[in-house]
This record gives sequence, structure tokens and C-alpha cells, in this order.
Amino acid sequence: QETEPELKKNKISDLKRIILSLQSLDTADREKVSVPEEEEIWITDDKTSLTENIEKKLASAGYSTKIISIDGLPKNAPSSLGGLLILAPKGADDNFLVNSFKLLQLAAPGLRACGKKSSAVFATVSCLDGGFGLKGLDADSEPLTGGLAGLSKTASHEWPEVNCKAIDIAPDYDASDDIINEIFLKGPEEVGISKQGRVSIELSSSQIDSSAKGFPLKQGEVIAITGGARGVTAECAVAFANKRPTLVLLGRSKPPVPEPDWLAPLTNEAEIKRQIMLHAGKNASPKLIGEEYRKLMANREMLKNISRIESAGAKAVYRSVDVRDADKLKNTLDEISSSLGPVKGLIHGAGVIADKLIEDKTDEEFDRVYGTKVEGLKNLLNAIKKEELKFIVLFSSSTGRYGRTGQVDYSIANEVLNKIAQQHAKLYPSCRVVSPNWGPWDGGMVTPSLKQLFEKEGVGVIPLEAGAEYLVEEVSSDGPVEVVILGNLPGEKTEPIEPTKTKQAEPTTDLSVSFEREISAEGFPVLKSHVIDGKAVLPVALMIEMLAHGAMHVNPGLIFHGFNELRVLKGIRLNGNESVTISVLSGKAVKKDDSFVVPVELKSSSQGKEFRNAQAEIMLATALPEGKSRLSGIDTQPSQRLSKNFYDDFLFHGPDMQGITKIDGCSKQGMTATCNTAPDPSSWIENPLRSNWISDPLLLDCSFQMMILWSFDNLGAGSLPTYAKNYRQFMPFPKDSARINVNVIESSSSKAVADIEFIDDKEGLIARMEKYECIVDTSLKKTFENNRLVITD
Repeated sequence: QETEPELKKNKISDLKRIILSLQSLDTADREKVSVPEEEEIWITDDKTSLTENIEKKLASAGYSTKIISIDGLPKNAPSSLGGLLILAPKGADDNFLVNSFKLLQLAAPGLRACGKKSSAVFATVSCLDGGFGLKGLDADSEPLTGGLAGLSKTASHEWPEVNCKAIDIAPDYDASDDIINEIFLKGPEEVGISKQGRVSIELSSSQIDSSAKGFPLKQGEVIAITGGARGVTAECAVAFANKRPTLVLLGRSKPPVPEPDWLAPLTNEAEIKRQIMLHAGKNASPKLIGEEYRKLMANREMLKNISRIESAGAKAVYRSVDVRDADKLKNTLDEISSSLGPVKGLIHGAGVIADKLIEDKTDEEFDRVYGTKVEGLKNLLNAIKKEELKFIVLFSSSTGRYGRTGQVDYSIANEVLNKIAQQHAKLYPSCRVVSPNWGPWDGGMVTPSLKQLFEKEGVGVIPLEAGAEYLVEEVSSDGPVEVVILGNLPGEKTEPIEPTKTKQAEPTTDLSVSFEREISAEGFPVLKSHVIDGKAVLPVALMIEMLAHGAMHVNPGLIFHGFNELRVLKGIRLNGNESVTISVLSGKAVKKDDSFVVPVELKSSSQGKEFRNAQAEIMLATALPEGKSRLSGIDTQPSQRLSKNFYDDFLFHGPDMQGITKIDGCSKQGMTATCNTAPDPSSWIENPLRSNWISDPLLLDCSFQMMILWSFDNLGAGSLPTYAKNYRQFMPFPKDSARINVNVIESSSSKAVADIEFIDDKEGLIARMEKYECIVDTSLKKTFENNRLVITD
């Protein structure tokens, strides 16, 4: 008992706690931004005199201006746009933020083009209190408009060529002169404006003073927690369980059920999957087995966490509900209040991410990410008697505080949560309200590769237990509403510091780093199904996906059309517990006919050594042309050599990569087969680069698998890909299956060359690969048979 406080101190000391304050801002000695006067500046209409005043003053200064209705967005934007000012109107709602995002998407090419050739500005203007809510938001304030800061901060990460800024003005103050002056100044990304002058947000380290208050709930009182019974929110629930409340866990998953007797003693993944297959019957597909395994493990985790809560002395109740379903949520919480008592504590931890650059983000992705956070919170507050609440915790993110590439929707949503928290704290002073802007947790959505990326950015991950215990301490204190919580880097001292933005390394050639990623069997579970000679091998099809992403990442707005001169220089092979860092480098896009050619290269580094693994020229376009099949009349017939068990007899591919469903025919001329398309990227990769594939790595790999089968059938030896002259994609891949036609144009005892086409069910040409080359080697059969991943010490 006497050592417990010291243990907690040591765990929480693994964290940095950063608080926000306002600092007076001087306008002198700040670098100016010069936008050419002939470039148009757009200003959204906030339906007040502020818009008119800004427009007139910019026009009188010689600028070309245009007032834009946020409710009726223009269809087109200039190819070069000098500036965009988004002004929050009174009565702004969720649609205003959605339309602001859409307007920025529309203006993006023009702003970036102008920024690259001269200068361009983008600014958002909210009207909270002239201090981003840190001065206090009353009932008339509109916290939703605080989300605009997330829009500008994300744009500043993605578009260094554009001067991006978030401005917050005090109500009833004509800030037009200050706004015009500020947008043409470099300096803080966030500037508050009021009669008292301008302020910026200052970040400083601070320790919790938990002696000032004490835990606000009595034993048995109800805490509602969104985010389910798994992951980070479940870990926090376990920490709160030590206070012995009644914990109501709200999640979208179905309630957990007791494990069947056959499963309870099993812990090995392979054995569990074998038992699933036995119980499901012979018709169970690898995909079905994988899905069932994930369901069972999720159920096991939920059961374990509920047991941990109850072991700590708290009562645990789980309810399946989507926080975006207002009616069902209210009914659920009404039932809880009637049976267990009123909700006294609320922890809103539900959230999803869908990383994609501003120009690439879809409306559906934005709605899902934003809605889970913001709509979910509004539904909760409408369903709970707010005056009964003794504390509220809103899980925000450091992405809201700092912005982050690819997370514009997440940044906006978390900034909205921050400002709703500020307003609630002002309106209900007896309720402890805290909005932790969490850095990445060591768990949840953070994979080992992401963890390494965060370390390179100067951001450590938050240990699960330390973060959970910290939250109990924060709720028990009388601290500020918005706090930033980050983990320490390995070996780092505990003094809190600000995270830094990623800086690209200076290129030593014409290529520069587009992105980096850690590759491991843990972070890329699909590698367990791609094992040769006891080692996981990164599929060439995924190399292609990464090279394409690298080119598109630095050329937003263009789509993948194909590649030229793909060369596999060195495979990436891993033991079961090994990891390697890969880098994709890209060069300048060069216009060629109707396409843009981007040179790319994939490198890997491990144990201080660097290797060149693959290179190509990625072809990008503004639209995909129509393609026509060139392969017709391939003479194939049923193969006597290739049995129905070809995956067991000839190929090394495990369940996730077994895409060939039917071999239609095989001959010396070539081969045809029907193959499944790839599942969602998240089925293969813990934290995928994109939510949808650029090409289709399973179909591409199936074409390589077909060449392995062809080489066994015709040359008596296995094969592996080494080169492809070119590849062109003419339409998106279908969602279910496609036919692959392989025409072998050259072969010998050591090499085979083929043209390959991918055909949809309407005989349309999806894509074509020309002069695919593979090495042929009799020794490959033995290495293919050794397809179980080796774990080394």
C-alpha cells in the first residue's frame, strides 16, 4: 500500500503534459508575404459587414477579389489563385465545416500553383472570443467554428508553398484591418484578434496538481464510456475501475459471448485457425477462417477487459450502440439511467481515421471521421442530463492541436471537441471538463511502423497503463480544459517539449524521400501468407503499390495510370520477429503526352545497412483512357500436371494470398484463370497507407502466381518476378473477381517473358502488363515448400 503512489508517479512520469496559454503578439519584424495583385483572392460571405469591409479594403489595395457563397460553391476555381479567406458566419453548423472543406479542395490546385510560382495565402476566421476559446465561451458562442483551425493547420503541413493561418476574432469587433494585415504576415499559425490586440497560443509544460480537488464520483456512480471494450478506452476503463464506479461501455461491436469449450485453452493462432476450419467444415474459405479468427480474438479481448474491470471492484456493463444513431443511443442511456442510475461521468473515446491528403479525401471519409467524433458527442450530450454530470472527458488528439498530413477531417473534428469542452466548462463550472489532446498511444491504431515514424518526428508514444492512470489523475485535478499529452521518446528526459514537424532530408540525387514505413510481419499480417524458405517476403505487388503511393503522395490530384521499367533489385526478406524500414523516393513529375512520368525508387535499411530494392517510372494522369484487349485466342486446355490442390503442391502462398479460384486452362502458349480481388487494405496491413488500393495487389500477385504454375507445368521449375517493361491501368479493379490471361512470348530454362491482361466480367480491359520477366530455377521448389515463418531470438 505504501508504494502505490510511487508506482503511479513512475508510470505517469513517462508522459509530457503541455498546457495552452495566450501570449501577446507583436506585428513588428515579421516577414511579409507578397501575393501578386493580379491574382484573385476569394472571400467567403459571412453575411455580416466583415466580408464587405475585407473585400473593399483588399480591392482598394489593388487586389482582385471575389466573394463566394459557402452554401453555393462555384463549380470551378482559377488555375492560379492568390488567396482564400473562409469566414465563419453566425449560426454555422456541421454543413458549414463540410462546405469549407469542399471549397478548400476546389481551390487547392490554384492556391498551390500560385504559391509555387510566387506566394499564396489561405486563412480561416472563426469568431469565438479572440483567443480560440481560451478566454471562455459563453452560451452564444459557436464552438463548431473552432474546427476551422484544424483545416488551416493541416493545409500548412501538406502545402508548405502556401502561407496558411487560423485567425480567431472577438465578437462585436471590426477586425477587418487586422485580418488583412495578418494574412500577409508569416508567423504563428494561430492568431487571436480583439480590441486588446493580437495574441498567439503558447505551449508550456505543467504538472498535475491532483491535491486541488479529488475524484469527483462516489463508488457505484455511473460512468459512460464510448469506444467499446477494446483498445485504449478499455484500458482507461480499467484504470477508472479502481475507483469502483459502475462502468457502462458503449461500442459498435456485438456484446461479447462466452468462448466455446474448444477455443478456451488455445492461444496459438495457427492452432486456433485449424480448429475454426474443423468446426466450420470443408467448405470454409481462407477468407472466412481469417474473419472468424479476428472475431473470436476481438471477443476474447472484450471478455478479458470486462473481467479486469470487475476484478478491480467495479461493475461493468456493455451495450452495443453506434453513437451516431441518436434514437438508439438515447434509448440505451435512458435504460441505463433507469436500471443503474443517472450518468455522472462521460468519457467520449469513439473515433476513426481515414488518412488521405486534402485533395484526395472523399465526402464519405470526411463524414465518417468527423461524424463519429462530433455528431456522436452531440448525441451523447442530448441524451444525458448535462446538469447531472460531474466530469466529462473528450478524447481529442494532438492532430487537432498541431495538424497532421492526411488527417484534415480528424484535425477539424478534434478542434471542435476542444471548443465544445471549453464552452461546457464555462456553462457548468461544477463539472470537471477535460479534453486531452492525446499523442499516439502504444496500442490502438499505432503499429510498430507508425511508432517508428512518430519517433522520427520527435513524438513518443503513450504507454497504455501510464496514459490510463494519468487520465484518472487529470479528472481528479482542477486543471485546464485543453491539455496536450505526449509520450517520451526512448531514453529521453521527462521534461515536456513541443513536437516538431517532420523535415525531409536534403536529396543527394534527383530523388527525395516521399514516405518511410516500417515493415514487419506484425504490422503487415499479409506477410505471414508470403513466406519463402522460412522468411516473410514483401510481395512485388505491394512494392508496386508503395512506389505508386510515393509518386501520388507528392503529386496530389493525379491518378495512377501505370509504370515503366519496373526492376526488382533485391527482395525484402524478414524473420518472424524482424523489421526493416523502407523508404520510397520520388523525383519531379515530367509531362509526357497525356501522362506525367515520376521516377521512383524503393530502399530499405536494417542494422545500419541500406539497400536498393526496386525502381520504376510511375505514370500518372488526370483521367484513365479506355483500353482494348490485345490478347485473344490463347490456346489453352486443362492441365494434367496442375491439380486442384495447386496451392499445396506448387505455390508457397498462404491463405491471404490464395486468390486463384479456378485455372481455366494452361498450355505452352500461356494460361487463363479466374481470380479474386484483394480485400480492403486494412485486412492485410495494420495501418495501411490508403483506405483503398491504388491497383489490386492480389490480382497482380495472382498473375505472378500463374507464371509460377506455368513454369512448373512447362519448364519443371518455379519462378519469381524480376522485371516488367510496362503496365497500364484503364479502369478501377472490380470488387469481386477478374479473369487473368497470360501469353508467354519467350521462355528458357532460366527465364520466361509474358504479356498479361486483366479482364472484367463484361470483357472490358482493366489493365495490361507487357514483357513481364521472371527467373526460373529448379531450387525454388524446395524453398517454396518451406513456407512457415521462422521466429528467431
